[in-house]
Amino acid sequence: MQNPPAGLSVLDWNDLRYFLAVARSGSTLAAAGLLQVSQSTVSRRIDMAESVLHLRLFDRMRTGYVLTEAGLSLLPQAESVEQACTAFETTALALSRTIAGRIRLTTNEMMANAHLDRALVQLSQAYPMLQVDTITGDRMLDLAAREADIAIRAGLRPSDNALFGRQLTLDSWSLYASPDYVARHGQPASLAEVGAHAFVGLLPGRIEPVFVEMLDTFLTGRRVSVRRDTLTGMLSAIRNGAGLGVMSDFVARDDRTLVRCFGLDHPRPPEIWLLSPERLRHDPRIRLLMDFLVGYFAPRRADPEA
Repeated sequence: MQNPPAGLSVLDWNDLRYFLAVARSGSTLAAAGLLQVSQSTVSRRIDMAESVLHLRLFDRMRTGYVLTEAGLSLLPQAESVEQACTAFETTALALSRTIAGRIRLTTNEMMANAHLDRALVQLSQAYPMLQVDTITGDRMLDLAAREADIAIRAGLRPSDNALFGRQLTLDSWSLYASPDYVARHGQPASLAEVGAHAFVGLLPGRIEPVFVEMLDTFLTGRRVSVRRDTLTGMLSAIRNGAGLGVMSDFVARDDRTLVRCFGLDHPRPPEIWLLSPERLRHDPRIRLLMDFLVGYFAPRRADPEA
């Protein structure tokens, strides 16, 4: 497709929806009702379309909007575009429903319980023939050995050439406590106030290294009352008032059984990645699931207050 001439703006094809709604209803108020937007939005989009096209599409009358001669000439083409878009969406939906098969996805249990189940419900509604088996645990399965097809993992950009990945989201970490713990011991608002508090720790061995390293550094010199061998166990101990604990905001910020005390500084911004073996890069099931999850989690980018 050729580029537009220099100085000529490109029409936003979405403006055709506004053009057609006003042409069919005769007013911006009625069109706003059809499109479920404000009247000012409809008026603004019509003005923008006329500016881009250098054409007056409607005469503004006291009784409503009336198509100009130019608007009447363009109406059939706009309706053809609308029909083509509808046909495109219908065909795409039919094709998507033919994607079938089984995918084995692995992540830690805390991540699965916090977010993944809700995401997969939406996926199943859109792609009913696709089956996702979720394998949870703090042990990182070997993707190269075909223990799983996709993994959700915390860490930096992967350097293993046998894997390809998509960044699912950025993350941040904060200090959390249970409401009961806060009622008994108070809620620290900064690192300067945590000296007398007890902490929940994590035993080494099976957890993603980026989290273990950060937690070990933070707990050095602090009083640890309980250590658990899994992230889920650590979360349970915090919920039950055993002490303060460092948790991922991505996982914990929506948990109503926890109180977020304050955020922690990170020398390296934490990242959460979708990883899959290179051999599966072009598998339509893998690409579909990765695209879906990236889109699903896009609004949840590193904002612990969201």
